Amino acid sequence: MTVTLSLGVARRNITPLLPVPLAGFGHRTGQMAGEAHPLYLKAMVMQSSRTSGERALALMVAADIIWWGSERMERLYAMISRRWGIASSAVILNASHTHSGPQTSDRFGHAIGRMDPQYVEFLELKLAEAIEEAFGNLEPVTMERGIGHCGIGINRRRQEDGEIRMAPNEEGVVDPELNVIRFVAGNNRQKAVMVHFACHPTTTDQNLISSEFPGVAMALVEEQLGTDAMAFYMQGCCGDVRPRLIRDGQFYRGGDAEVVRFGAELADQVMSVMRKPMRRMNPVMIGSRSVTAELPLEAEPDTVSRREPVLFHIRLVAIADELSLLAMDGEVVTEYGSYVKEHSAGKVLPLGYSNGMLGYIPTAKQLGEGGYEADESHVFFQLPARFAPSLEDTILQKIRELLLIKDGRNQDEHEAHDPILQ
Repeated sequence: MTVTLSLGVARRNITPLLPVPLAGFGHRTGQMAGEAHPLYLKAMVMQSSRTSGERALALMVAADIIWWGSERMERLYAMISRRWGIASSAVILNASHTHSGPQTSDRFGHAIGRMDPQYVEFLELKLAEAIEEAFGNLEPVTMERGIGHCGIGINRRRQEDGEIRMAPNEEGVVDPELNVIRFVAGNNRQKAVMVHFACHPTTTDQNLISSEFPGVAMALVEEQLGTDAMAFYMQGCCGDVRPRLIRDGQFYRGGDAEVVRFGAELADQVMSVMRKPMRRMNPVMIGSRSVTAELPLEAEPDTVSRREPVLFHIRLVAIADELSLLAMDGEVVTEYGSYVKEHSAGKVLPLGYSNGMLGYIPTAKQLGEGGYEADESHVFFQLPARFAPSLEDTILQKIRELLLIKDGRNQDEHEAHDPILQ
């Protein structure tokens, strides 16, 4: 029986109304000094249906924030389920991870930003408004996918004098692949574009509100499409990748000119993909499944034996016969994203910075090498110790479980499931 996909979209300006501290850089202090580029939240409601009346829902949100606070996710899931009937496993709240916006969690050390509770309430109000509006403009769409490349990112882990330093590594792992999903409504009207890419939005450390290069790029794409189409930036696995700003073999921070330059380069590549023939995708009855992994820590401090479990949440939402999104609530390094793509024949797009934030998720190799992601970052994220090397196997096992999903069902972990990724 034929499946129809309907889509509704909406945006809200989430730029702070009052001065707040910005999050992401420990050396930046004081309140924001102004605004370079506004912050937006964009909601995409998907509804798949059959003529029998069967339907399934999913929600994708792209927000110009550093992350979603894990401590507030259950409340948000409950609100979304109660008001709109969307299962929590079918909700993906993705953050661009801009370091030029407010802190949105109170679980971390103040060195990376203090949360303003009023701003978070404002953010969640705008989220609800956007979802409601998106439901109001649901309409049938077709879906197309194209793939390109963008070279603005570079690996930031370089070995020097036997240590891993945060420096440009031309030989390091990076994923330059750019995925573009276009949703077309009646009369060939482009309703929305989903852009999947992976690079830290840390071009600048100026004390100015900015959606960084992802926001600049999406604004340029919308301007060039010129049909009220909405462009969604979905951040991939970029825990060890940052913008290619290199001087004398070292990184440097840029200003707004560099933000605009990288945004324009990304937008150009997106438009290049859309000017070429794109592959039609066949919608399926939306299916979703989520799993939770308890992550292993090195047993150094006494507190480890008394700690609460460190939980990592992963979910997969299938929307087409050859397209699913896999979302993780951490700063996931590139290798995990590449693993997802390789083991799904490119049918699954991996997302970090989604549905909360645990901290950096390094590989076993990186834990052996050391460096910021492996040895230092857990302090800022208030984790009691480094991760143990078995972290990688733990996560990959859960990812393999999730590459099985039953068409049209939102499942808990204990339910049986059938393969859709064939």
